[in-house]
Amino acid sequence: MQGEIRALTGLRGWAATMVVAYHSSELVLPAGAPTAFQSHGYLWVDLFFVLSGFVMALTYADRFADLGVRAAMPDFLLRRIARIYPLYAAVTLTYACVLALGLAASGPYPNLGWVLVLNLLMVQGWGLAPSLSGTAWSISTEWFAYLLFPASLFLALRGGWGRAAMLLMPALAVLLAMTWAADPPLAYLETPRRGPFDLYHAASLWPLARTVAEFSLGLLAYRVLAANWARNVWANPMTAAVVAGAIVALMAQPGTDLLIVPLFPLLVLTLAVGEHFLARFFASPPLHALGVLSYAIYMLHPRTNRAITALLARLAESTGKLGPIATPTLSFALLLAAAAAAYWGVEKPGRRLLRSLSVAAPRAPRRSTGVRS
Repeated sequence: MQGEIRALTGLRGWAATMVVAYHSSELVLPAGAPTAFQSHGYLWVDLFFVLSGFVMALTYADRFADLGVRAAMPDFLLRRIARIYPLYAAVTLTYACVLALGLAASGPYPNLGWVLVLNLLMVQGWGLAPSLSGTAWSISTEWFAYLLFPASLFLALRGGWGRAAMLLMPALAVLLAMTWAADPPLAYLETPRRGPFDLYHAASLWPLARTVAEFSLGLLAYRVLAANWARNVWANPMTAAVVAGAIVALMAQPGTDLLIVPLFPLLVLTLAVGEHFLARFFASPPLHALGVLSYAIYMLHPRTNRAITALLARLAESTGKLGPIATPTLSFALLLAAAAAAYWGVEKPGRRLLRSLSVAAPRAPRRSTGVRS
């Protein structure tokens, strides 16, 4: 298992903050002033999937190689459940109670009990049911990617690039096919589609395909590190500048989504091995702190932002209209406070409790996975 790469933690914090900004555009931008950069904000979720695939390979590839799937898989799944489930379950149950008590619009939930069961099993995003918490669809689809992890890892890391192409080509084909996918009908609390990959509709399998394809790109990014020349190339400050500059430039232009997503694995690579200006920026204490809270920020913000918006509206009535800077600043500060409380009160102790149930798997002599980490 590898130690923390602070720049990747900071990247996760940046991505979570950008998702919040995307979903809170009415607090940040004047009405009628969307920009290409803002409309591309949904792509930071795609970065999460790529980053997750890379980090899973970085953390567990050697363990699967040493112990085999049968010995490594139970501990892998338990650790992933310990990481994501305590806060996920708390948020899901809380909003289910809100719905059951009639404190929020119920939406298309003719059988709330069954929807809740599917949500608690983290399978609703497999085309089965809506997510009770707005961003929980991505946790459900990533859970599916975890179940496929041994097979995906085998294709990504074992043998030559011919075998890796068996993972790469379907992933690219899915991304291309999504650009032609029909817009789904709007569902409860879902926003209009902003780009070709902005597919998370509860009745569709596209979110599942989106997640697995981009998770696979993250695994393949880890594979790239096997090449002797790779570390020097990705650690180069010029490479970092070109990759980051290309992403920013493309995000400022409409219709560039298909070009942006393949750049995310390159961004992850240059941050994973570099000590350049970009790695130092993402490893900085503020972004690293956001990265630590990123899961709580991501899980809480869809519902919490509504309560914060109502609170700020009342505050504006009593103190006068809040300025264009004060409103988003106060909103994000309150969200961070809620995320910190959730992290220390639910996420971290829940993770510690579930990990205590893990039975340490026997250690085998280390074998090379073919990829240096």
